[in-house]
Amino acid sequence: MERRVWQRYPDARIRLRKGTNNHLEIYAPKNDKEAANKLIEEIFNDAEEWLYV
Repeated sequence: MERRVWQRYPDARIRLRKGTNNHLEIYAPKNDKEAANKLIEEIFNDAEEWLYV
C-alpha cells in the first residue's frame, strides 16, 4: 500500500491500525483529497495483494 501511495504522494504519512473502527483522514486540498480518496479505494479493492489476515 505504501509503495502505491508514495508513487503519487511521496510526502504522505501512512498509519494503519487493526481494529473495529475504520477511519480514514486525508489532510490535503480538496482536489488532492478526492484523488487520494479514489486511490485508497482502489487499493482496498485490491486488498488481496497486500492485506494479510
